[in-house]
Amino acid sequence: MTLHGVSVVIPLFNKKKYLRKTLESVLAQDYENFEVIVVDDGSTDGSYELVENEFKKSVRLIKQRNAGPGPARNRGVNEARFDLIAFIDADDIWCEKHLSELVKLYENDPTAGLYSTKGKKLAGIEADFFTPKYSGSWRYVDYVSELAAQTVIIHTSSVMLSKVDFLSVGGFRDFRPGQDVDLWLRLALQFPVVQSDSVTSCHRLDTGGIMDQSDIFGLKDSGSLPQCIGQVSPLFGAMTEIRDRFDCRSDDYLRVNYLINRRLLSMIRVLLVNGRQDKARNLSKLFSHPYSLSLFSYRLFLMFPFGFAGKFVNAFRRVKRVFSGD
Repeated sequence: MTLHGVSVVIPLFNKKKYLRKTLESVLAQDYENFEVIVVDDGSTDGSYELVENEFKKSVRLIKQRNAGPGPARNRGVNEARFDLIAFIDADDIWCEKHLSELVKLYENDPTAGLYSTKGKKLAGIEADFFTPKYSGSWRYVDYVSELAAQTVIIHTSSVMLSKVDFLSVGGFRDFRPGQDVDLWLRLALQFPVVQSDSVTSCHRLDTGGIMDQSDIFGLKDSGSLPQCIGQVSPLFGAMTEIRDRFDCRSDDYLRVNYLINRRLLSMIRVLLVNGRQDKARNLSKLFSHPYSLSLFSYRLFLMFPFGFAGKFVNAFRRVKRVFSGD
């Protein structure tokens, strides 16, 4: 294997409890030619001091005022010495062959815009005993279609990409949650996406991160109902902006439009299960043309009296679990 240089970028904000394990897993890589860039994003819990005192000789440590994970990652990429960039969050874990697997993907197709292994989500003490799984297989991924099918196949801590490609699409935008999905989507519409079947990274849950703190489905939101798709969430606004760059008759326009509608439908289902039929009915009005028969059926379905739709969806999910054996 050619030793292509890889810059590992770690955004850091108040993750002292998990940080040592993360850095040890990165520095234990069996791949030899890499650098580690830690961008401290205004930590106040001693995270910066831990890196400075214990890992100063092994990593490049950059300190900045708190700006969020997107700007911190952008700063790390801009400071990177190598063209290949791998990301890991400051509370996640890599197995020792993670970078080797990513570089193999790159050597199989240097033209791809995203390289990813598979990751595993674990909570609590289980994450400390993460066991990787290796496979010699890999595949091209239709990221837009798989995301529309509600399949989250790429996590930030499993990704490698080219600095040139990253900068060409503008890097991470400053909103959350969903800034990673926004970037992967922009890259996937321009370049191939490849993924190894090997499970080489562990994504910790319940660590106080963005996803733990966010009300991603708006269940707690008691304010005014969204009047346009961009008011649902910043990610929906970003996806709409991406879609509208294409001619409305093009395949890319139709694919992104379908993605928007399917993710909106996913939110509606969650709202129904949680008794928010008022908000679900409002969101159903935001489906974007052209939309499928199933989406149109949901709009009709939501005209039934309050509470009926949520009970029906719950009953349908129970029946589905019985027949699927879950």
